[in-house]
Amino acid sequence: MKLTFEDIAGWEFEIEEVSAGVYRAKGEDQHGHRTTLTGVDPEALLDECKAYAALVIGGSELPT
Repeated sequence: MKLTFEDIAGWEFEIEEVSAGVYRAKGEDQHGHRTTLTGVDPEALLDECKAYAALVIGGSELPT
């Protein structure tokens, strides 16, 4: 199921369980920007994907 958030306009997110207790969170916008994270805490993964999207929207430089 695709998730959208008003504060992250233009992005769609998805969380799926890829193995027992292991999740993949994905985010993508209409311009082709993408983020994908894998781990054991689906909510934390989603939060990190949303934070990345907010940086892209805001035009801030990503930390290295």
